[in-house]
Amino acid sequence: MAAANLSDLPWQDEWEPPSKENGESSSEDEGKLDDSGREDEQQTNLQNGRSIGSLFVSRVEIGMGSNGTIVFQGTYGKRDGEKRPVAVKRLVKGHHHLASKEIESLIASDKHPNILRYFTKEEDRDFVYLAVELCDFSLDDLIQAHSDYSNKPVFPREYKIKLDSVRDVMQDGELLKADRHPSPLLLKLMRDIVSGLVHLHQLGIFHWDLNPRNVLITKHPSLCAKLSDMGISKHLHLDKNYPPSSSGIRGWQAPERLLCSGHQTCKMDMFNFGCVLFFCLTRGSHPFGRERARDINIEENKMDLSLVEFLPEAHDLISCLLNRQPELRPNASEVLCHPFWWSSKRRTLREWFLVGDGPTR
Repeated sequence: MAAANLSDLPWQDEWEPPSKENGESSSEDEGKLDDSGREDEQQTNLQNGRSIGSLFVSRVEIGMGSNGTIVFQGTYGKRDGEKRPVAVKRLVKGHHHLASKEIESLIASDKHPNILRYFTKEEDRDFVYLAVELCDFSLDDLIQAHSDYSNKPVFPREYKIKLDSVRDVMQDGELLKADRHPSPLLLKLMRDIVSGLVHLHQLGIFHWDLNPRNVLITKHPSLCAKLSDMGISKHLHLDKNYPPSSSGIRGWQAPERLLCSGHQTCKMDMFNFGCVLFFCLTRGSHPFGRERARDINIEENKMDLSLVEFLPEAHDLISCLLNRQPELRPNASEVLCHPFWWSSKRRTLREWFLVGDGPTR
């Protein structure tokens, strides 16, 4: 499946420009005016806002979450001191327990380069504000910007502009090679995710909500993936099981969570990573099908991995990660040792030794 050039796609909302007769302007002129007006509005929103303790919260929305959560651009620092750009998550105070869980998990784990950094918390009468590291875009944005749009619904204009900006950032970095094998850059981002999971699990934390929107990417000093949104994460002992729960994003949950059967462990994160890995290698497809059918297909163990059959190591790893029996899924440390990460030279040497044709001394 070849990557589509976003600027070449036949968007459904395209239309013929009107005649310039009688003083009418063309769509190109209107587009320039719209973009200029939007930039002015965004600049105004950045300057306007409100101060809450050590935070300044602008009016620029950069994301939305569940339970009424909105993410704004902002700054963090003393009034007369240096200001650090941050993302400010505004949570409804009625869901304060989610903020408490996220703070607890971030404080315990944010010294790791693949975990989103936490700075501070402020409150007012109605909301709780969490200041966290400001990233450039999500893994979902990155994959959508490189996906094949021919069979996808048209994105809103604002999101299309956002994907254009992601493509600009990634001009010199391809996710897949010409032969559709993962590029070193994509392997690096996937390894970042697993490294973050290793760190969380070693601390006795499992994420519980891993999906492409909850993996954020920074581009400075180099491209790096970070785990975020741990509002429903759990602290646990890795040798114990925990009662079932159905919280989380539908379509990105392990079968034991959907069915509320048996017990739930950190192996749920590994199931989610299997879905994320497939999503990235296929430029936006899901091993359990279209969005509306995913939960049912996960419950009934109906998956289709045919899109990665030409990548034997990837197919094997994803099959293991999506095993219906949690105890048979590899843990995060074991995933990092899988041949999927090996260079082609190392794989060739392995094949030589397996068939008995390896070099002899």
